[in-house]
Amino acid sequence: MHQAWLSLSFSVLTIIIWKISKIGRRPKNYPPGPPTLPLIGNLHQMPRQCSLAVPKEGTKVWIYLLAYSGDESRHCSIVGSGCQGAQDVLSGSLRPLLMRYGETSRMVRKLAHSLLNVRVARTYVPYQDLEVRAMLVGFLEKPDNFANHIRHYTTYLTTQMTFGYRTPTSDDPNLLEMFDAAAIFDVFPVIRRLPDFLLPIKMIGREIHKRERKLFMGHYLNARSQLNEGTSKPCCCIDLLRLQKAEDFSDDVACYMSGSLLQAGSETTSAILIGFVQAMVLFPEVSKEAQAEIDRVCGDRLPDLNDFPNLPYTRGCIKESLRWMSTVILGVPHAVTQDYSYLGYKIPKDASVD
Repeated sequence: MHQAWLSLSFSVLTIIIWKISKIGRRPKNYPPGPPTLPLIGNLHQMPRQCSLAVPKEGTKVWIYLLAYSGDESRHCSIVGSGCQGAQDVLSGSLRPLLMRYGETSRMVRKLAHSLLNVRVARTYVPYQDLEVRAMLVGFLEKPDNFANHIRHYTTYLTTQMTFGYRTPTSDDPNLLEMFDAAAIFDVFPVIRRLPDFLLPIKMIGREIHKRERKLFMGHYLNARSQLNEGTSKPCCCIDLLRLQKAEDFSDDVACYMSGSLLQAGSETTSAILIGFVQAMVLFPEVSKEAQAEIDRVCGDRLPDLNDFPNLPYTRGCIKESLRWMSTVILGVPHAVTQDYSYLGYKIPKDASVD
């Protein structure tokens, strides 16, 4: 009896070990990629040069598609959004950037186009003029603090464009929340099913979402009050409120739409501008040429949007800065919405594609 029990226990243990060894491994019908290890997949390595490589981060499948032309590569995407674990926990699936493809995401894209097209953007030029002058004064008074002047410029400007009022939100620790707290959900999707008390990071993520929603909703409802009282200024929230009557979307969708615009516009713009300043320091001859062009066109006044067509060299500097030091080099991963077959390989549903 004792021997039979030991034999059964050994068999069960062997099966468990075998099952665990399969976690993180790449199935034979998946596209080729670097070797994997049990449980961690490819967390210990990243693919180098391969046309179709599939690393597995834990139990999460990532597929990298590269189209080569000489020594350059172009990243391709498949419709859908990745990072759903962080999306679900940190934003209740409301963050537009990571929203799963469907009817709501298509509506949000339509709203974004209505809010951010060139015609609408020109209405915010007075805000830009005001904040540019404030930033330049800061450069003159405290040149060593140039990075903070730029960050304040972008947050002041984006707050006005989004919510219609000027506030030093860059100093508010509750405004900008990062995704790191819930990244583990996308590396090991299976743990999303665990109850909150077994995964403290899940509870932290939900608390972040609770605070963030309260902040965004407060700004959105404040804009609604200003619109009703006739004291509102031009901003994205006011446009959203008007669109809400026609499109009939929820306050939750609206507040995350406006809040995400604030987060994205502030952080990315400041990073780009700081990178531009650093580039001008590294290449002083380029800075001198751009300054000479601005002096020829504008004389002793500040340039504005009307001068843009007459400043080709300066425009080139701006575009090269965007290309050379992109704020999001790899972009945001997409994901397939259903199982897909390509060249005989299986691309499973929810696999992230970059």
